[in-house]
Amino acid sequence: MERIRAVDLLNTFYAPFSLHTPGALDAVIRGLLVEPAQQPDRHMVTAMTDHLYGAGKESGDGLDLAAQLIQMGRDHGLPPYVDWVAFCNGDLSGDLSRSAARPRSFDELADRIVPEALNALKSIYR
Repeated sequence: MERIRAVDLLNTFYAPFSLHTPGALDAVIRGLLVEPAQQPDRHMVTAMTDHLYGAGKESGDGLDLAAQLIQMGRDHGLPPYVDWVAFCNGDLSGDLSRSAARPRSFDELADRIVPEALNALKSIYR
């Protein structure tokens, strides 16, 4: 079996032209079958956070997918995370911003968020 070469995600955004080569799609499918999936985590590769739809690694003109998804949620009126916590704790009153079940500090989220992520949030939102 031939060796499967890695394809950089950054070079494949809106550029599927290499798949037009005979046998290329077969190689992609073989790679998907052979390579083990990564374990899920909270990180996104820089191709998705710094270079989405950009002109390349050095251009610096790419978009940040994570920031776009957060903004899209805000645009559509999704409530903040702490309101979801209150709702999931059984407060169905409707005005979750005043709910007693709504966390008021990061320490109240310690049983829900892993320490590494909680510390990162604390450092950003002081």
